[in-house]
Amino acid sequence: MRQILTVIVTAVLVMAFPRSVYAQHMEPADSVSARDFILPATLIGTGAFIHSIAHDSFDVPVRDALLGKDGKGIVTTVDDYLMYVPAVMAAGMSLLNVPTVHKWTDIWLETSMSMANVFVLGKGIKFLIDSPRPDGMDNNSFPSGHCSVAFAGAELVRCEYGWKWGLAAYGVASSVAVLRLCNNAHWLSDVVFGAGIGILSAQISRVLLNPVKNVLGIGVNVSPAVDPVSGTLCASLAFVF
Repeated sequence: MRQILTVIVTAVLVMAFPRSVYAQHMEPADSVSARDFILPATLIGTGAFIHSIAHDSFDVPVRDALLGKDGKGIVTTVDDYLMYVPAVMAAGMSLLNVPTVHKWTDIWLETSMSMANVFVLGKGIKFLIDSPRPDGMDNNSFPSGHCSVAFAGAELVRCEYGWKWGLAAYGVASSVAVLRLCNNAHWLSDVVFGAGIGILSAQISRVLLNPVKNVLGIGVNVSPAVDPVSGTLCASLAFVF
Protein backbone atom coordinates (compact mmCIF):
# COMPACT_ATOMS: atom_id res chain seq x y z
CA MET A 1 0.00 0.00 0.00
CA ARG A 2 2.78 2.43 0.87
CA GLN A 3 4.55 1.69 -2.40
CA ILE A 4 1.35 2.49 -4.29
CA LEU A 5 0.85 5.77 -2.44
CA THR A 6 4.46 6.74 -3.06
CA VAL A 7 3.93 6.16 -6.76
CA ILE A 8 0.83 8.37 -6.62
CA VAL A 9 2.79 11.19 -4.99
CA THR A 10 5.55 10.92 -7.56
CA ALA A 11 3.06 10.86 -10.42
CA VAL A 12 1.33 14.01 -9.22
CA LEU A 13 4.57 15.89 -8.63
CA VAL A 14 5.97 15.08 -12.07
CA MET A 15 2.92 16.70 -13.58
CA ALA A 16 5.28 19.65 -13.70
CA PHE A 17 7.07 17.98 -16.63
CA PRO A 18 4.35 17.11 -19.17
CA ARG A 19 5.48 19.35 -21.99
CA SER A 20 9.04 18.09 -21.94
CA VAL A 21 8.00 15.16 -24.14
CA TYR A 22 7.18 17.46 -27.03
CA ALA A 23 10.01 18.55 -29.30
CA GLN A 24 8.48 21.96 -29.97
CA HIS A 25 8.90 22.86 -26.29
CA MET A 26 12.56 21.99 -26.04
CA GLU A 27 13.55 25.58 -26.92
CA PRO A 28 12.97 28.69 -24.80
CA ALA A 29 9.50 30.19 -25.22
CA ASP A 30 9.41 33.83 -26.34
CA SER A 31 5.64 34.24 -26.18
CA VAL A 32 2.78 33.26 -23.89
CA SER A 33 -0.09 31.15 -25.22
CA ALA A 34 -3.23 29.67 -23.69
CA ARG A 35 -1.60 26.25 -23.36
CA ASP A 36 0.95 27.74 -20.96
CA PHE A 37 -1.87 28.04 -18.45
CA ILE A 38 -3.10 24.45 -18.78
CA LEU A 39 -0.51 23.01 -16.39
CA PRO A 40 -0.98 25.54 -13.54
CA ALA A 41 -4.76 25.29 -13.91
CA THR A 42 -4.53 21.49 -13.66
CA LEU A 43 -2.32 21.62 -10.58
CA ILE A 44 -4.47 24.26 -8.89
CA GLY A 45 -7.64 22.33 -9.67
CA THR A 46 -6.15 19.05 -8.46
CA GLY A 47 -4.89 20.61 -5.24
CA ALA A 48 -8.22 22.31 -4.57
CA PHE A 49 -10.13 19.07 -5.22
CA ILE A 50 -7.96 17.03 -2.86
CA HIS A 51 -8.03 19.71 -0.17
CA SER A 52 -11.79 20.26 -0.20
CA ILE A 53 -13.20 16.88 -1.20
CA ALA A 54 -10.61 14.11 -1.02
CA HIS A 55 -8.52 15.09 2.02
CA ASP A 56 -9.09 11.81 3.85
CA SER A 57 -8.63 9.78 0.67
CA PHE A 58 -5.36 11.35 -0.50
CA ASP A 59 -3.79 13.82 1.95
CA VAL A 60 -3.93 11.61 5.03
CA PRO A 61 -2.85 8.28 3.42
CA VAL A 62 0.00 9.96 1.54
CA ARG A 63 1.27 11.60 4.72
CA ASP A 64 1.10 8.29 6.60
CA ALA A 65 2.90 6.48 3.78
CA LEU A 66 5.75 9.01 3.63
CA LEU A 67 6.29 9.48 7.35
CA GLY A 68 6.55 5.77 8.14
CA LYS A 69 5.62 3.92 11.30
CA ASP A 70 7.07 6.44 13.74
CA GLY A 71 5.27 9.34 12.03
CA LYS A 72 8.28 11.63 12.41
CA GLY A 73 9.41 11.90 8.80
CA ILE A 74 12.52 13.92 7.96
CA VAL A 75 13.59 16.86 10.10
CA THR A 76 15.57 19.27 7.89
CA THR A 77 15.61 22.95 6.96
CA VAL A 78 17.33 22.51 3.60
CA ASP A 79 14.04 23.21 1.82
CA ASP A 80 14.01 26.69 3.37
CA TYR A 81 17.03 27.53 1.21
CA LEU A 82 16.51 25.15 -1.71
CA MET A 83 13.26 26.85 -2.69
CA TYR A 84 15.17 29.95 -3.85
CA VAL A 85 17.58 28.06 -6.13
CA PRO A 86 15.34 28.08 -9.27
CA ALA A 87 14.71 31.84 -8.97
CA VAL A 88 18.44 32.45 -8.50
CA MET A 89 19.06 30.30 -11.59
CA ALA A 90 16.54 32.33 -13.59
CA ALA A 91 18.05 35.69 -12.66
CA GLY A 92 21.69 34.65 -12.31
CA MET A 93 22.27 32.64 -15.48
CA SER A 94 21.32 35.67 -17.57
CA LEU A 95 24.58 37.27 -16.40
CA LEU A 96 26.69 34.24 -17.38
CA ASN A 97 26.20 34.39 -21.17
CA VAL A 98 23.77 31.49 -21.13
CA PRO A 99 21.53 31.76 -24.26
CA THR A 100 18.16 33.18 -23.29
CA VAL A 101 15.05 34.77 -24.78
CA HIS A 102 15.10 38.15 -23.05
CA LYS A 103 17.92 40.38 -21.91
CA TRP A 104 18.96 40.13 -18.30
CA THR A 105 17.13 43.30 -17.20
CA ASP A 106 13.85 41.84 -18.47
CA ILE A 107 14.52 38.52 -16.75
CA TRP A 108 15.21 40.25 -13.45
CA LEU A 109 11.97 42.19 -13.81
CA GLU A 110 10.11 38.96 -14.62
CA THR A 111 11.59 37.25 -11.59
CA SER A 112 10.72 40.16 -9.31
CA MET A 113 7.13 40.24 -10.54
CA SER A 114 6.84 36.46 -10.18
CA MET A 115 7.92 36.59 -6.55
CA ALA A 116 5.49 39.45 -5.93
CA ASN A 117 2.69 37.43 -7.52
CA VAL A 118 3.58 34.43 -5.38
CA PHE A 119 3.49 36.53 -2.23
CA VAL A 120 0.15 38.17 -3.02
CA LEU A 121 -1.61 35.01 -4.22
CA GLY A 122 -0.06 32.67 -1.67
CA LYS A 123 -0.54 34.89 1.38
CA GLY A 124 -4.01 35.86 0.26
CA ILE A 125 -5.17 32.26 -0.07
CA LYS A 126 -3.49 31.25 3.21
CA PHE A 127 -5.41 34.04 4.94
CA LEU A 128 -8.72 33.02 3.38
CA ILE A 129 -8.39 29.24 3.81
CA ASP A 130 -6.82 29.11 7.31
CA SER A 131 -5.85 25.43 6.98
CA PRO A 132 -4.00 23.57 9.81
CA ARG A 133 -0.65 21.99 9.01
CA PRO A 134 -0.33 18.21 9.42
CA ASP A 135 2.07 18.76 12.34
CA GLY A 136 -0.37 21.20 13.97
CA MET A 137 2.16 24.03 14.21
CA ASP A 138 -0.14 26.70 12.71
CA ASN A 139 -3.00 27.29 10.27
CA ASN A 140 -0.91 28.39 7.28
CA SER A 141 -0.74 25.05 5.50
CA PHE A 142 -2.67 25.71 2.27
CA PRO A 143 -1.02 26.37 -0.12
CA SER A 144 2.71 25.71 0.23
CA GLY A 145 4.64 28.96 -0.08
CA HIS A 146 7.91 27.07 -0.50
CA CYS A 147 6.54 25.24 -3.53
CA SER A 148 5.09 28.42 -5.01
CA VAL A 149 8.47 30.16 -4.88
CA ALA A 150 10.36 27.12 -6.19
CA PHE A 151 8.03 26.36 -9.10
CA ALA A 152 7.75 30.01 -10.12
CA GLY A 153 11.52 30.12 -10.52
CA ALA A 154 11.59 26.78 -12.31
CA GLU A 155 8.99 27.89 -14.85
CA LEU A 156 10.94 31.05 -15.58
CA VAL A 157 14.08 28.98 -16.16
CA ARG A 158 12.17 26.74 -18.57
CA CYS A 159 10.72 29.69 -20.47
CA GLU A 160 13.93 31.70 -20.68
CA TYR A 161 16.55 28.98 -21.09
CA GLY A 162 14.62 25.95 -22.38
CA TRP A 163 14.21 22.47 -20.95
CA LYS A 164 17.96 21.85 -20.93
CA TRP A 165 18.11 23.99 -17.78
CA GLY A 166 14.41 23.80 -17.02
CA LEU A 167 14.55 20.13 -16.13
CA ALA A 168 17.24 20.83 -13.53
CA ALA A 169 15.23 23.71 -12.08
CA TYR A 170 12.05 21.64 -11.98
CA GLY A 171 14.00 18.84 -10.33
CA VAL A 172 15.00 21.22 -7.55
CA ALA A 173 11.41 22.48 -7.23
CA SER A 174 10.06 18.93 -7.04
CA SER A 175 12.64 18.13 -4.35
CA VAL A 176 11.31 21.06 -2.34
CA ALA A 177 7.78 19.67 -2.68
CA VAL A 178 8.86 16.21 -1.50
CA LEU A 179 10.79 17.67 1.43
CA ARG A 180 7.77 19.70 2.54
CA LEU A 181 5.78 16.47 2.66
CA CYS A 182 8.51 14.52 4.42
CA ASN A 183 8.97 17.34 6.94
CA ASN A 184 5.28 16.94 7.79
CA ALA A 185 4.91 20.66 7.10
CA HIS A 186 2.32 20.26 4.33
CA TRP A 187 -0.32 17.99 2.91
CA LEU A 188 -0.18 16.68 -0.66
CA SER A 189 -2.90 19.14 -1.70
CA ASP A 190 -0.81 22.02 -0.32
CA VAL A 191 2.23 21.29 -2.45
CA VAL A 192 0.25 20.52 -5.63
CA PHE A 193 -1.78 23.73 -5.32
CA GLY A 194 1.35 25.69 -4.40
CA ALA A 195 3.19 24.40 -7.47
CA GLY A 196 0.30 25.56 -9.61
CA ILE A 197 0.32 29.00 -8.01
CA GLY A 198 4.06 29.27 -8.67
CA ILE A 199 3.82 28.38 -12.35
CA LEU A 200 0.81 30.65 -12.77
CA SER A 201 2.73 33.50 -11.14
CA ALA A 202 5.60 33.04 -13.58
CA GLN A 203 3.26 33.11 -16.57
CA ILE A 204 1.46 36.20 -15.26
CA SER A 205 4.83 37.97 -14.97
CA ARG A 206 5.60 37.09 -18.60
CA VAL A 207 2.25 38.48 -19.72
CA LEU A 208 2.82 41.69 -17.76
CA LEU A 209 6.47 42.18 -18.76
CA ASN A 210 5.99 44.47 -21.75
CA PRO A 211 3.01 46.42 -20.33
CA VAL A 212 4.91 47.10 -17.10
CA LYS A 213 8.00 48.16 -19.03
CA ASN A 214 5.91 50.52 -21.15
CA VAL A 215 4.16 52.03 -18.13
CA LEU A 216 7.34 52.48 -16.13
CA GLY A 217 9.43 53.41 -19.14
CA ILE A 218 12.27 51.24 -17.88
CA GLY A 219 15.43 51.22 -19.94
CA VAL A 220 19.05 50.34 -19.34
CA ASN A 221 22.21 51.79 -20.78
CA VAL A 222 25.68 50.26 -20.58
CA SER A 223 28.64 52.38 -21.66
CA PRO A 224 32.40 52.47 -21.08
CA ALA A 225 33.70 54.70 -18.30
CA VAL A 226 36.94 55.53 -16.51
CA ASP A 227 37.24 55.18 -12.74
CA PRO A 228 38.18 58.70 -11.50
CA VAL A 229 40.31 57.27 -8.67
CA SER A 230 42.27 54.45 -10.25
CA GLY A 231 41.95 55.43 -13.90
CA THR A 232 40.76 51.92 -14.72
CA LEU A 233 38.53 51.45 -17.75
CA CYS A 234 35.20 49.94 -16.65
CA ALA A 235 31.55 49.78 -17.60
CA SER A 236 28.89 52.24 -16.52
CA LEU A 237 25.40 50.86 -15.92
CA ALA A 238 22.38 53.17 -15.78
CA PHE A 239 18.70 52.41 -15.35
CA VAL A 240 16.37 54.90 -17.01
CA PHE A 241 12.82 55.36 -15.67
